[in-house]
Amino acid sequence: GNLIRSCILRHEERHFRDNLPCVDCGDYLARPWGKDPDSAHSDECAAYRVSVACVKNSAPTCGSNQACLAEIRAELIHTQREQYKSCSKL
Repeated sequence: GNLIRSCILRHEERHFRDNLPCVDCGDYLARPWGKDPDSAHSDECAAYRVSVACVKNSAPTCGSNQACLAEIRAELIHTQREQYKSCSKL
């Protein structure tokens, strides 16, 4: 739902600081990975740290809504797995 979309947006916004300045790129960023091709894992690791924190902080917003809590739990498992994959390569 909206909570998950908000966390995905925060993850992607974290990547903005990792991109090279774009000259004449219109609406497009220079490239999707960091300033240095070797920094891709550290950039993704940092973004997944943002994701995990966001998802964890979203859980109380669900209150007792079990469907919402199940969605948060599933997203937390996913983001933690992706964080581990990215961060373990550093």
